[in-house]
Amino acid sequence: MFFCWRECKKSIGILKRFHFLEGCCIKPKADKSTTFQFRTFSIRKNHIICTMQLWDDIRNYFYRKNIEKKLEGLKPERILTNLHDAKTIGIVYNSTNPDNDIIITKFTEHLRTEGKTVDILGFVDDKKIDHKADVLIFNTKNLSWNRTPDDERVEKFAAKNFDLLFAAFTEENFPLEYVARTSKAKWRLGIFDEKKTDYYDMMINMSGKSDLQHFLNQSTHFLNKIQYDSK
Repeated sequence: MFFCWRECKKSIGILKRFHFLEGCCIKPKADKSTTFQFRTFSIRKNHIICTMQLWDDIRNYFYRKNIEKKLEGLKPERILTNLHDAKTIGIVYNSTNPDNDIIITKFTEHLRTEGKTVDILGFVDDKKIDHKADVLIFNTKNLSWNRTPDDERVEKFAAKNFDLLFAAFTEENFPLEYVARTSKAKWRLGIFDEKKTDYYDMMINMSGKSDLQHFLNQSTHFLNKIQYDSK
């Protein structure tokens, strides 16, 4: 992969120096030369879009390389399990939306009444919230520049040998996907994505739906359907 880092930094700098509003480009301090013609703005806007796409491509590339490096020599034992036999359960979810906290709390309480030991890891997409009751929280401050977690607590969670891991998020989330991908859990459950079939051991087809409760209902349903010789 080849890119010009100098040009990338230069172009990103354009984004910091100007404010954009409906076809005009205005410098932070107004003067007689503050407004550029629409054509000039269009050229700069397209340039910035291309630059930001390049920046995302760079981050994605090193994100994947980071995962590959983490997985080198990592060969956790994967063992098919149903919900009844799972004694230790991990849950990773997007805690940015408070509604998800309520759903996960109720689901966790139900599992614990069944005698399960449950650990929860939540990601919040901001820099302020870093604590919630009964949930290990990490946020954007705990990420490296390529969106992989840079937090010892997260690494310890991924290293736990859970019987079952619920990757309980329904939209693309790089930090949480990293945890699920590198988890040493014996059986990992997540939503179906044909490009990420190696991330999980069991995948739920959401049929176009994106609500968390539907994922948990379907997961519970199919886990309870699993039958095997436990001897």
